[in-house]
Amino acid sequence: MPRPSLKAQRSEEILDAYERCVSRYGVEGATLEKIAEEAQLQRSLLRHNVGNRDDLLYALVDRFIPKTMNDSKLLESYISSKTTPKEFINYLFDESYSDKQSILVAMALIIAAPNYPKIRPRLQKWSEHFTKSIIRTLKQINPKAKPSDYRIVAAGLVGIYFNVESLSPLGSMKTFRSDSKIAAIRLIESI
Repeated sequence: MPRPSLKAQRSEEILDAYERCVSRYGVEGATLEKIAEEAQLQRSLLRHNVGNRDDLLYALVDRFIPKTMNDSKLLESYISSKTTPKEFINYLFDESYSDKQSILVAMALIIAAPNYPKIRPRLQKWSEHFTKSIIRTLKQINPKAKPSDYRIVAAGLVGIYFNVESLSPLGSMKTFRSDSKIAAIRLIESI
């Protein structure tokens, strides 16, 4: 009986290592050497199992987008018409729910998008999905606002959220995070 192929398992291990490297070094800094070292594999095995750098990037995007879209759905499922703006914002900004690696990967992919035209439209759709998820959540919290108010407030919340998360690698930013949560609550309460 032939031995089962390790390609699928190795591909996942390589993508896990690549994701960690992208979160640390960015897309351009995540060299094949660093990825191979992180995955504890020979560089030639990266190409054999996943492909070249572009193939790695596209495979990472293929995995990253559905995973984070699912996280948005989980956020929506937490919200009900009885959820207060403060409860929603506490959930959205709570460090215990935050996946720092995913945020860093998102930022790295966004920064790399101008150099990789194939990923740009996918990241635009991903960003729109997150914003629409926030809009649906706002409609649950306050079903009587104008459609334009939902869009405007969602844009502000997404901006605040990514700003807070993008600064989190700097270390303890408790006051900034707290002030940002208050600003986000006030923004929701404005509709």
